[in-house]
Amino acid sequence: MSPRAACRLESLGYSDVFEYVGGKRDWAGAGWAIEGRKSRELWIGPLARRDVPTARLGDKVGDTARRAEDSGHDVAVVVTDDDVVLGILDAAALVPSSSASVEEVMRPGPATYRPDVPVQELLEKLRPKHLRRALVTTPEGRLLGVFYTDDVPEVA
Repeated sequence: MSPRAACRLESLGYSDVFEYVGGKRDWAGAGWAIEGRKSRELWIGPLARRDVPTARLGDKVGDTARRAEDSGHDVAVVVTDDDVVLGILDAAALVPSSSASVEEVMRPGPATYRPDVPVQELLEKLRPKHLRRALVTTPEGRLLGVFYTDDVPEVA
């Protein structure tokens, strides 16, 4: 909220008042609930699968491939200890017999999208490139999940 509104609330006796500097767009981009007209849009955040396997740079590809297969995913996301996205391992890289490190075979710096991106907008970006998934992150780059085009309801 604005500094002026925060001061007014404090003058009314409220003690747990915080100024959220990022604004509404940042709030929605982090995947937090909003109200109003925009709240009725279908966004990618709620459709993102949260159970995507993750790996660290030093992990072995073979171990990561087996975790991905067990979870039903054809992708694993390489993240830091704080879940910041560093790279991605696609189906071609996820070789169960590989003893290579994740860092050696990952594709670094994959494109990411915020959870408040409208589904239709993202589909228009992905379909011409024949892409069927996208990484969903917070504004700080922390992994929220993977959006799959196959998970979009028919009405979208």
